[in-house]
Amino acid sequence: SHQREFNGYFIKSDEPIIKRAVEAAGRIKLNPALEASGGGSDANILNEKGVKSVVLGVGFKNPHSKNESMDLNDLVNVAELVFEIATL
Repeated sequence: SHQREFNGYFIKSDEPIIKRAVEAAGRIKLNPALEASGGGSDANILNEKGVKSVVLGVGFKNPHSKNESMDLNDLVNVAELVFEIATL
């Protein structure tokens, strides 16, 4: 038997939340790629409750495994990105 854990969501690229993230990325010289994923996250639950949110890919390698890792540069980039998003 299967049970739905969360609902999917779609946010258009011209929505303010996307525009803000893209602008923030540009400020720190990152070139974001807007992509759909098949995974689930807190963003699924938040969007279902009317709080628009998206997932920021952070560069994990081998996610959800005992070999999960992240390059230090990717960690610094995502920290800077979150700061830019929060302070725009």
